[in-house]
Amino acid sequence: SYAVVNLEKLSKTTDASPEMFVKVKNPMDSTKDILRPNLRVNILDTLSNNRRLNQSDPIQIFEIGRVFGEFKNFSSQIMPDEKDHLIAVLSGKRNKDNLWGKTTESVDFYDAKGVLETLFESTQVSFQLSECDDIFFSKGKSAQVLVNSLHVGNVGEISDYALSHFDLNESVVMVEIFLEEILEKSGLKISSASDLNDAAKKIVDEIK
Repeated sequence: SYAVVNLEKLSKTTDASPEMFVKVKNPMDSTKDILRPNLRVNILDTLSNNRRLNQSDPIQIFEIGRVFGEFKNFSSQIMPDEKDHLIAVLSGKRNKDNLWGKTTESVDFYDAKGVLETLFESTQVSFQLSECDDIFFSKGKSAQVLVNSLHVGNVGEISDYALSHFDLNESVVMVEIFLEEILEKSGLKISSASDLNDAAKKIVDEIK
């Protein structure tokens, strides 16, 4: 997906100050002039577009992409801090059959947690969950993901407030992982970003 996003939509996905965002001086689209600090806007836009075409079936979307943080000094050049994130969303009803046919229950926190567990099982990494105070998520139905006490992601149900700005009126859960934090800071048994990316792609089978 595109690396630039709309500021108004972005403001609904984070409580970070706009001064922290990286603005493009000469954007091709004047309505999208911010280098994305997360993948949330892109994936919810994609989900919203798909939901307009299919209003009944469960929809699951997965992406690994680059995000842009505050400016830093790299070899005497001031440039945005670039990092790789992984994100997945599940929406609608659970895509599972039982003895009485397909379930009518909506996805919830535990579906997202199941995807998270599948990802970390693939990497042989242990994680813990702690309280999440991110306005993007529903309070009490979300958590921060910690590895060695380091915040490496988030998991849970997206708040109705955030969903309303993407024309979504159904249950949507998200898994968000900061790949660079895992690779660079936690001292885990992962030799390269490609190893983690390969492991991350295995969750596609889990969320389909």
